[in-house]
Amino acid sequence: MSTNPPALPDALPDVLIEAYSTAPDLFMSDLLRYVLGAGIVYLIIHVWLAQTLAPRRIQARLPRPGQVRREIMASLRSVTVFAIIGPLVVLEMLTGVSQAYADPMARGPVWFLVSLIILIIAHDTWFYWTHRLMHQPRWFRRLHRLHHQSKPRRPGQPMPSMSAKPPCTRSSCRSSCWSCPYHSLCFSCGVSTRSPGMRSAIAGSRSSPRARMVARSSTGSRP
Repeated sequence: MSTNPPALPDALPDVLIEAYSTAPDLFMSDLLRYVLGAGIVYLIIHVWLAQTLAPRRIQARLPRPGQVRREIMASLRSVTVFAIIGPLVVLEMLTGVSQAYADPMARGPVWFLVSLIILIIAHDTWFYWTHRLMHQPRWFRRLHRLHHQSKPRRPGQPMPSMSAKPPCTRSSCRSSCWSCPYHSLCFSCGVSTRSPGMRSAIAGSRSSPRARMVARSSTGSRP
C-alpha cells in the first residue's frame, strides 16, 4: 500500500482498485471472526455442554424453528456489507482524507493514548445515536427488527452477533477516521471497544417504555 496520497483525480481509478483489493481479506477476516466467535460459543452452549448447562439457563425457551438459519444468513449478509464498505476506510487513508500514520511513536506515546481515547469516544457517540435512531418506529422495522427477533438473546444465542446493523457499524469506523491523527492499532481498538458507560446508556435506551413498545409491536413478542 502506498504511503503518500496520490494526485487526484487522475490516479483515482488506481486508488480505487488498490483500496478495494483489500475487500477479500476484509471479508475473510470478518467471516473467520464470526465463525470462530459465534460458532464456538454456540457449539459449547447448545451442543457440547447443552445438558450440563440446562439447569442454569436464564431463559427456558429455545431458539424458534428456522431462527438460527435466519440469523446465520443475516450475519453473512453483514459480513458482505462490511467487505464492501470497509475498503472506503483504506481509500480515505490512500487519498489523505484520514490522518493515519504508520509509526506508533511518530507523535509520541502521550498522543498515542490520547488518540485512542478520542477514537473510543467518537465511535461510542456515533454508535449510540445511530442505535437510538434505529429504535425510532420509522427505522426500527426496516433496519433493526431482525436483531430483536432473536430469542433468547446473547450469550445463549450468539448467531445474530453480526446481523444487527452493518451500515451503521462500518460507517462508525469511517467517522472515527476523521476524528484526529491516529495509528492503525488505535483505530482497531477504538472501533472494537464500547465503554461501560455507553453500554449502560444503550441498555437504558432499550429499556425505555417507548423502545419496548416499538420492539414488541414489531417483533410480535409479549412483555
